[in-house]
Formats: sequence, C-alpha cells, structure tokens
Amino acid sequence: MTMTNAMADKVIFRISGADKIIEDDLIALSGMNNWYASAVEWARISKIIYGDENYDPSESMRRDDFVLHLYRYSTNLAYIEEGIDDAVLEKFKDKEDLEDKKKKSMKWAVANGIIIGTNEIKLEPAKPISRGQLALVVERFLDYLDKNIE
Repeated sequence: MTMTNAMADKVIFRISGADKIIEDDLIALSGMNNWYASAVEWARISKIIYGDENYDPSESMRRDDFVLHLYRYSTNLAYIEEGIDDAVLEKFKDKEDLEDKKKKSMKWAVANGIIIGTNEIKLEPAKPISRGQLALVVERFLDYLDKNIE
C-alpha cells in the first residue's frame, strides 16, 4: 500500500515532536477539521511544503517528494552538509528522471544512506512510496539524526 502526502507528512510531523506541543493550535490555524490538518499546517509553516507547490493531501507521496520533505525538515534542524558530489547518483540509471529541484535532496539522502534505491541501479523517484519503503527510509533518517545531533 502506498502512502498519501498527508500520511507521509504526518510521520515527519510526529518525528518533529510538534504534535505533542501545538497540534490543537495548528488545527485551529489551518481551518480544516480532519486527521491530517495539524501536520499539513505544520509542514507549511516549517517550509517543508510550499504554497506554490501542487500539494494534494490525498495523492500518493512520491519517493523523491518524501526525500525532499525530509531534506527540508533537516535544513530546519541545520543537519545538512553542502557540496555533495553528483557522483553519488552515478550508479542509478534513472537519475535523469529526477526533477532539478529534487536532485540536491536525493544526493543528500543517497550520500547519507537514507535512501538506497529500489535495486542497485534504480531510484524510481516518481514512483509512489510504499508503507514498507517509508518505514525503512524513516528508520535510516532517524539513524542519521542520531549521528548528527550535537
């Protein structure tokens, strides 16, 4: 089963811990009354999703979009190293399928072992991320945070 945008952003919201502090305020601010309102509003305020993006909470979350959202969350925490070489994507035959605005985040995720591809030569960036894939990516992301928290 694939994850929707709302489900995936709710996961990042929970990782942040903001759900324990300001969830009711975010629901009120969003003007929505559903299970994902607080997460989507938090993601907008935190610049994880932007108002100019074509964001539909009910659409399937793409693999490259989830990586982009994790990357943006990490930049809020100042855990991002700059200047990762393009060579980290070299082995992936479908690297050209990445949109320009998502290349930096995918290089970061591959270089840090957060995403490893669906096999040895494919990232499948536009493919919807499954629950299992998302769980593995989140596990690796949490390991990354543990290693980089000062």
